[in-house]
Order: sequence, then C-alpha cells, then structure tokens
Amino acid sequence: MSTSASPSVAPSAEYAEHLSNLVAVPSLSNEHQYFLGPIGNPDPHEFISAETNRIPFRLANPNIGHWKNTFKSWPSIEKSAPEKSWPVWYKRVSASKQAHWDEIGIGQALALTIANSAKDKPLMAAAAYFWSNTLNALLFNQGPMTPTLLDITMITGLDVTSLANPMSLNTKNTFEFKTKSIGGWSGYIAAYKGKGPVTPREHVVFLLIWLEKFLFCGSSCGPTTNWQFPAEALETKRQFPLGKILLGYLYQMLNNASAKIAVGSVVGVGGPWWLLQTWLNLVAMKVVNRPTAPAILVLADLFSFDIKDYLDEETEEDTTSKALAPLSDDIPDDLANIITPAVYLEQHQFKLERAKQRLADRREHKDIEATIQANRQLVHEEKSKLDQLSKVPIRSNIDRLEAQKIDLLAQLQECNAELDLEHKKLADLPKAVEEQKAKLRSAIRNVADMTKSLTVIPGTDAQDAQAIEEVE
Repeated sequence: MSTSASPSVAPSAEYAEHLSNLVAVPSLSNEHQYFLGPIGNPDPHEFISAETNRIPFRLANPNIGHWKNTFKSWPSIEKSAPEKSWPVWYKRVSASKQAHWDEIGIGQALALTIANSAKDKPLMAAAAYFWSNTLNALLFNQGPMTPTLLDITMITGLDVTSLANPMSLNTKNTFEFKTKSIGGWSGYIAAYKGKGPVTPREHVVFLLIWLEKFLFCGSSCGPTTNWQFPAEALETKRQFPLGKILLGYLYQMLNNASAKIAVGSVVGVGGPWWLLQTWLNLVAMKVVNRPTAPAILVLADLFSFDIKDYLDEETEEDTTSKALAPLSDDIPDDLANIITPAVYLEQHQFKLERAKQRLADRREHKDIEATIQANRQLVHEEKSKLDQLSKVPIRSNIDRLEAQKIDLLAQLQECNAELDLEHKKLADLPKAVEEQKAKLRSAIRNVADMTKSLTVIPGTDAQDAQAIEEVE
C-alpha cells in the first residue's frame, strides 16, 4: 500500500494527484479513517460518455419480437366473481387493517393495486435501451437519470430508512399455504378470502398476494410463497426497508433486460415494470413538453343518425378502440428527444426516420380520410334508401290483403261445399245410373206389353160414324 505525504509538506495539486492513486485514501477529518481508492478522474463527463457506448441502444437494434411475454406479470386486475375479486377483498381487509398499514408505511402502495393502470409497452421497452448497468441510470439528453429512494417514497410511501436486515426475517413460517393446482390468482383469493373478522392468517395471505402479484410482480405469474417471510413480518408490524428492496429489484430487472437486449436475445424479464412506467410518466410530465395531438375523428360524429343500431358488438368495439387511432412506434418521441449527447448522430438519424415515417403516415391519413368521405356519402345514400323503404304504406297493404284473404276464404268455403256435393254426386252416379236404367227398362216393357194388346180394327172412324147415322 502506498503511503501518503503530509498536506503540510506537499503542494496541494501534487498532494491531490498523489491521493488519487492510492488504494486507501486517508480521511482529512479522522486520521484513523480511510476511503477505498484510487479516486480516478473526479470529472464524470468522460466516464459517462464512455458508458454511453455500452448501453443497448448502441449495441443492438430495437426488435419488438424480443419483448414478447416480457410484461405478462403486469399487475392487472382480472374481471371475476366477488368471491374471487381482489378489489372486493381489498375493501374487506382495508376496513379493519388500514390503520395497521399506515403505521408501517404500506397503505399508499396497497391503494395503488386497485388503480389497475394500463401498461405502456413501447415506453418501457424504449427506456430499457438507454439503461446503463454500470451507472444504474438511464442516459438521457439531460444527463443520467434514475429512480431514487426519494421517488420510491413519493410513489409508494414505502419504508426506505429502516436499518433492519431483511435476512433477519428468514425465519420459520408461521402459516402454510397451498399455491399449486389452485386455479391461479382468482382461485387463490377464493380459497383464502375469509368471512367475519380478518384473522392474522388471512392478513398474511393477503399481503403475500400483494407482494408477489402487485409490488414485485414475479415472473411466475401465479401464487407462490416467495414473499411469505416479509408478509408475516408486516403482519406483526416489524419494520424493514421494503422500499429499498423494491428499488433494488427495479435495478436488477433493468440490468437483466439491458444485458439480454445487448446480446440480441428475448428479454422475458418479470419484475416491477409498473414502477418504471410510473416514474417515466412523472419524469415526462416534468421534463418533456408534449405537443397537443391532433383531434381524431370519431365514427359516431361522421353521420347525422345514430349508427349503433347498425353495428354488431365486435364492430362497435373496433370503432371505439382501433379505428383512426394514431400509430405508436417502438420508441416514443418523448424518449427520442432526450437521449444522451454521446448518441447525437443516432438521435438525429432516428428523428429523420421518424419524420419520414410521419410524412408517409400523413399521406396515408389523407388518403384514408378521402376514402372515408366517399364511403360516408355512400352510407347516407343507403340510409336514404332505408328511410324510403320505411315510408311505403305496407301496413295499409297488409290490411287490404287481410280483408281480401277473409273474402277469399269465405268463397273457398262455399266452393268446398259445392265441390263436396259434386264429389257426392259422382260417388252416387253408378247407383243412380242403374236405377235410371231399371226405370227405362220398365217403361220399355210397359210399352211393349201395351203394344202387344193392340188389335186391328177394320174400317175408319168416318165409315163407322156414317153407319151410325144411317141406323138412326
């Protein structure tokens, strides 16, 4: 080990240079205290500029495919029945444990779980490309920026000052919980959600879900007992720096993600991405002057009539969530505007490409708007035809035809009666024919008999009249 010269016998500049090369640097305030050396260059600009060449943005091209399933552990709230619902359970437990939570500093963080914030994948992925594993910081244009313990306190309210050693919590568990083959988070909640007063066991399993699913967001994406020791410690009001642990997990998550980006592998890193997004949104609100986005056409405003009656559910969802929505890129403009000086050329190349893309998007947007206007006119024409159809006196025609139907049915009934009579006559015809033939034969026989009884009478009526006259 090098020995140090006395400040009184060495020029200050030479003494400072001498100290900078020492492995152990003596303290000026305490002769028995030393700092680890060597000091190196006290000006950080050279070091930061060198580090910018090692961030993933300089080592790899952004690839959306590498981010598949990375954010699947996002702390979202699934829609479920009340007995499986996290908000319902939170309301139940908070009614009796809110003072307990506030006392140990977890009330604010627990309240965040029912916010159910939407994830901004492009924002988080873009930020990871500017993370320095060496500095544990994002190298933006304003200089290195990173979430700090003060940010953790502001966002979550968690303890960052306690000196308790987390390893002291590594004791035997008080309770046992089943986590496998239980039906995921909803089944876990249904299995352990109690009734009546909240017991310590129920409180522990509640805090266990909060730590695993909502705070640290483990990659297992399902119930575990990884955080049971801290959960039981919180239930018994033991103080320990949960905020420090959360910040450490955030750094570890970003370190793992940036390391995988740099070698071109799939990221797939679980962790508190929600904390990074919340912090980035706060930074963007303060640092970035976001321009107002142009108004987006709303489908319902294009027409003078209510179109909901002519849309099925799927189409209606598409028009409200996707139609005419602005396209998001892999890296938002906010982050493109604040990258470090060391990537100046890349920044302007990126802006150039984005500007070209926006020009192309605007041209396409105008073409789409022209098509929309043409189709809008077509829609109005079709609606006019529909209105004309609705004005035809269909009801009066129906009434007229119904009356005509009644008349025709009456005529049909008469016709059927006559037809039945004729059918009966046809069925009785052979018998009637035979009877008529019998009558005919009888008449012929009678005539024949009478013909046979006729005799020949000589003379004439005149002769017989003359004879009578002569006798008289």
